[in-house]
Amino acid sequence: MAEPRSFHPLIQEAYTGVHQWLSKQPAAAGYSQVPYPYRDQAKMDELLTKESLKMAAAQFSYFFHTHYFKVIHTFDQVLTKTYLLNWIEQNKNICILDIGCGGGTGSIAFLEILIRLKEEGYLRQSLNIYCVGIDINEFTLVIYHQFMTELKPKLATLNINCEFDIIPNRVLEACSKARDLLEKKREQWNLPVLPRVLMIHSTVVDLLKEQHETQIKKYKSLQRLGIDTNCISEDYANYSREYAPNYRQVLEEVPIDKLSVIQSVQIETQNL
Repeated sequence: MAEPRSFHPLIQEAYTGVHQWLSKQPAAAGYSQVPYPYRDQAKMDELLTKESLKMAAAQFSYFFHTHYFKVIHTFDQVLTKTYLLNWIEQNKNICILDIGCGGGTGSIAFLEILIRLKEEGYLRQSLNIYCVGIDINEFTLVIYHQFMTELKPKLATLNINCEFDIIPNRVLEACSKARDLLEKKREQWNLPVLPRVLMIHSTVVDLLKEQHETQIKKYKSLQRLGIDTNCISEDYANYSREYAPNYRQVLEEVPIDKLSVIQSVQIETQNL
């Protein structure tokens, strides 16, 4: 039977630091007493969608571990150490786009992989890692920012320079800002192209699907007021296909050599 996974000690220290910080924030008071909704869908929806630091902290407590170790498993068992080492050794400058960041599940899982590879002696060179947390819920990004702040000095002891930004926006708007941030980072690193960009979406909330559902509600409200509109597809699959070219076009405006996308355990790598 496989041994249960646990945080690397440096990650555990940072994780504990985040909870200590949250315990001192008046806006998060009582977050540890928010009950898990189990089979109550209405309360689950409230937990996942109500935008407050208290509810974001409760989400972090309940869901961070699950999504974090899901990403770790993907790196370990699907991508594999050999594959990761191959492209990390070739690229000392790596960008992470953490979509619907969930307090940093994707970013921090990848950083744990780097910590382990460093400590095991597989990586000796210094690394520059640039992480961008993207979420429509600004309170989730507050937790992301604090987690990265806690972890940054610990990474520096391993010659991993980690910088990070946050984007509190929906998908397309976030892509536009991400494009600007990636282009700025490329210029700072003095590179003709960004050699590797890793986009991770690991959380329970699908930002694009949530956006689609919100727009459907708005159009239905218009229809109830007698305004006939067929401006949006009610089928999410069609909506996402219509949306994808715009999403890709924004990112393609940044010179990127390889863009790898991880959604749960689905991985796609493209040369751009």
